[in-house]
Amino acid sequence: MTACKSQIDVETIEQREHGLSYVKGTNKLVNGEVIRKFDNGKIATRENYENGKAIGNWYAYGFEGEIVNHGFGMDAKKYEEKISNVDLTYSFLSINIEGSFAFATLYLDNQKYFNEPKILLRLSKEVFKDYSSKYKIDDLLIYDKQHEYTISKSATLSDNYKIDTVSGKDKETIFIK
Repeated sequence: MTACKSQIDVETIEQREHGLSYVKGTNKLVNGEVIRKFDNGKIATRENYENGKAIGNWYAYGFEGEIVNHGFGMDAKKYEEKISNVDLTYSFLSINIEGSFAFATLYLDNQKYFNEPKILLRLSKEVFKDYSSKYKIDDLLIYDKQHEYTISKSATLSDNYKIDTVSGKDKETIFIK
């Protein structure tokens, strides 16, 4: 006999500090499969959570149930071993794939690193080493609630990088090329 895996409706969770997801009205971190449904009741997205983080495979579906994009999330803590004196406790990486196009995002829950481009570049370089070749990823979006950095792979290959800033209403977007 196999156990039935329960599904958690996305409407019953909320994101709080450190970008972690909790069951609404509780202090319980989300663990398990979280789904979002279309108005017609069909599943729109399906993603796995571990300790409040989107970890593991995820899928987005079209109205007919076809997979329109997919990817996977992972704890970014593994990069602490490669970059000394960096705390990635609440940070997580996501690889997003849509057909032949892929991109990577990194939720970084340590604001001090947003003022240290060299650390962001070292972290990005490690992500590119792991995923750029396989998924043809040339840019990494590193973000939190106040920051948004897009780092190009080419910026991690030399010390001659350029930083551009675009100011928005709620936050600045920084491009490191």
